[in-house]
Parts: sequence; structure tokens; C-alpha cells
Amino acid sequence: METLTLEQKFHGHLTQTTMKDTDYKDKNVYWFAFSGAQCPICGHHDWCMVNVTGTKVICMRSDDEKAPQVANGRLFHLDSQAVEFTGAEQQEFNNTVDFAEPKILDTVNRLVLATHKLSEKHREGLLRRGLTEEEIALHGSRGFGSVVPGAFPDLKSQRNDGFLKMYSTWEALFQRLGLPKTAWQGVPGFSQKHADFKKQLFKDKNTQETVLREEGSLDYPVFESPTDGMLIPYYNENNQVLGFQVRVDHQSIIAKNVENSPKLDKGTKRTIIINSDTREYRIEQSYYGRDPRVVAQGKIKDEKPIVASINGVSKCSFNPHFGGKYFWVSSAKKHLGANGKMPLQVAYNPTVAQLKPNDEKLKQYIKQPKQIWLTEGGLKALVATAKLSSNYVLPEGTGTDFLAVAGVSSYRKFLPMLKKLNATSVVVAFDMDFQANVQVSQNLKKLVNELHEQGYKVQVAYWLNKKGIDDALVAGEEIKLRNLFDEEEKRKMQEVKAKGLPATSVLPTLLPKKH
Repeated sequence: METLTLEQKFHGHLTQTTMKDTDYKDKNVYWFAFSGAQCPICGHHDWCMVNVTGTKVICMRSDDEKAPQVANGRLFHLDSQAVEFTGAEQQEFNNTVDFAEPKILDTVNRLVLATHKLSEKHREGLLRRGLTEEEIALHGSRGFGSVVPGAFPDLKSQRNDGFLKMYSTWEALFQRLGLPKTAWQGVPGFSQKHADFKKQLFKDKNTQETVLREEGSLDYPVFESPTDGMLIPYYNENNQVLGFQVRVDHQSIIAKNVENSPKLDKGTKRTIIINSDTREYRIEQSYYGRDPRVVAQGKIKDEKPIVASINGVSKCSFNPHFGGKYFWVSSAKKHLGANGKMPLQVAYNPTVAQLKPNDEKLKQYIKQPKQIWLTEGGLKALVATAKLSSNYVLPEGTGTDFLAVAGVSSYRKFLPMLKKLNATSVVVAFDMDFQANVQVSQNLKKLVNELHEQGYKVQVAYWLNKKGIDDALVAGEEIKLRNLFDEEEKRKMQEVKAKGLPATSVLPTLLPKKH
């Protein structure tokens, strides 16, 4: 099955990965990553992978324990004819190491943040998102960061007895702080590279002397992000940083469902070129291999269909599709990279979020019965807990802590953490467009039912205008809380509806403070 057919089957763009599919004797057959196409398991458009025949999917967000774990995800067969998947995980990941202990992860990740300071551009983005300067700085050395090209080189040179010698900046930093040189091992984002150096003359910029670099080689650790952007820390229940997601500065944009009306003549070719940074597109047309010329251009605002007129006699239409905004900082496919399950976000209310991991107050807080909100997206949870805590009038017993997973299909990750945090009730607050996505809606229903079966009081949050709970709280929307298992509440809703009033008018409502 060719890539084009795969893209038709999964309704979007796919990109070839470096992970080989060992079902095939041809070692040049690789898995494809969803880069606009939709994963049939979780419903998302990125991160997950599909094999070349479209019969197997590795879903990176699923926590279905019945599905075998492969390459940091779960393997699903899409038809009964699929051959047994063997070998690829071992072949690609046999030189990785398990995640380090939380204390080590936290220590090294704080060094990552110290060497990758939050840029002014990203700070302004957080302010626009609704956070205050105090809320941005809330976690101190465990706060936000930025991945900027060249900000922290992995290798540097130093003069030694008149010669230049290369050294690892990370190992030097670890040693200076009294940590082992191998402290990076087991930390997501870190892996090992090898470099060979030939004898070469360099001119010292300060003294203008000519210096000889020694011949040699070096194995050295590197920290790599899948893209430039803002680092979003993921915390555990002890306020330790276990890993990062990176929020891209510019989403990739691809053209889907391209149609030409009337159909193109033989020998005519049209190409849609999109600049994801500026969101500008242009349509180029060529005849029988001649140099193409621009026949239409414009600006992309959203994912609404675009219809471009070509010379007033024909049309070219397409649907812009935006790629993922968030990507895990992972090294699971690299030499001595870290291999393990990515964390969920524990976003405490500001008072608790400031506590250090070994603070006795934090230990006591964990033991207290509490209400916890559940949502999707690590940054969303951090914004939501800040705004709910500061901007709303909260009845006694209302919780302001949030847990967040990367996708609603990973809802099972909530369950052990809810027990750790001694939760007694939960508020499910996923994006309001969940009803339009069948896969997300089904997973949400499973989550609510499982929480109810495990004895939690379960409420679902509703609001009117914004998509996510974070934006709704920033905007000061009223938040309605509905208990789907409360028969008395259901009866009251039916009564007011029969009177021609909104059924939700009887629901408990969180109101913003009056300013």
C-alpha cells in the first residue's frame, strides 16, 4: 500500500519515521507517523504511528493494558489478516535505559530549565494566555523554559597546555554540582552522541594566536527537543519535574482534500505551497514540466475551506489542516535514550504548587480528602488551576487541583493518581467540542463510568463559549457542574425544562468574582 493510499485511509498527512518494520525482509520498510492524519484509536492527529499496509497502529496515548506495549505506545491490529508484530521494539530500542528515579529526573530537569531560560517571546505568550507574572514564576526553578537554537551547546573547547581540547558541557556541569557524569541517563530528552576530531588549527579570537586542536574522539550527552518552542514541565504529586512537553512556535499546516474544478488538463500540474510560519499560501501551476508560475495566493486564518480562483476560469479548493501544537521531549528512539511511560500532569493550586518536594506541608496535603479536576493538556491544567483559584467564588469543599493527560484515551492514568492524592470527588472538564468527536466522546463516557464504579462523586463541567476549561476560566465564564448519576438532579432538570426554562439552570454553578 503506497503512502497516498494510507493518507486517504486515515484522512491526512503521514511522515516516514526511522523505526523499521521487521515484518518485512526489506530492511528499508518503515513505520509512518500521523502528521495530520487521524489515529483511529485516540482520534488525535500526531505522535501515533501506522505500519506501511495500514493494518496496525501504535497508539502513543492509549493505556489499554490488553494491547501489547511497543515503542512507548500500545499496538492495535486493524484487521484480522495482520501478521504478528515482532522484533521492531527490540531492534530500535535495545540500547535505551529505563526512566531514572523521580529525584534524579527532577534534579536534571531543573538543570535543563536553568540552561534553557524562558524567552521573552514565550513569557509574553503566557501573559496573553491569562497568567500573571507571579503565576508564571510560581514554580521557581521548576517553571517554564524555552528551546532556542544554539542556546546551550553540548560541546565546547578549552585550552590545555597550548592545545584545544573538546569537552562535554553537560558532564562539566554535572561534575561542578557534585553529580555523577552519567546523571543524564534515564532522563527523557537526553541521549548519547559520538564525535571524532581531526587535528586542526584555529585562531584564538582574544589573543589572535594559532592553536592546534588535538585529534581524538568523544562520547557525550545531548539534550534534544523534537522542535523549538516553549518547555512545559510535567509535575508528579511531590512537585518534582518528571519531563517536558514542548509547545511549537508555529504549527505545521498542510493542504487536505484538494480539488480542481474543472479537472486539470493532461500535462497541467498544480502545487499548493504553505508557509507555516506566516500562514501564507500560494498555488503554483506548470505545463508539461515547464517552470511553474504563481496563479493564486492568500492568507490562512483557520481550518475553514479555501476556494481560490485561477485566472477567473477555474477554481482550486483545499482544507488547511493544522498539525500538533504539543510534542513530548523524548529520547526513546536514540542511543542510550530514556524509555518509559510519559507522565500525567499534577497541577496543584498555587499555595501547594510552591511547596518543595520534601516539605512536610505537602506530605500532609496529599493525605487530605479532596476534590480534583480532570482535563487534557499539561499547560491547560496549569492555567486552569491558577485562574480557578484566583478568579472564582468557590463554595466550601470545591477543589482547585487539576490532573491532565495528553489525550482523553489515556484516562486510565488518572486512576492511580487519584488514589495517591486521596481524592473523594472529581470534576471532568474536557474541551466542549468532545461531542463532535465520536472517539473522544466514547472515551469520556468510559472515564465517567469507571470513576463512578470506583466510588467517586463525579461531576461534568459545562460552559458556553470557549473551547477549553482554561480559556473559559480566563474569560470568567459561568461553570455548570452536572452529576450524571444523581437522579434527583436529573428530575429537577426535567421539571424546569418542562416549564420552558434552561435545564442547566438548576445545576450548581461556579461564578467569577466581581471586579
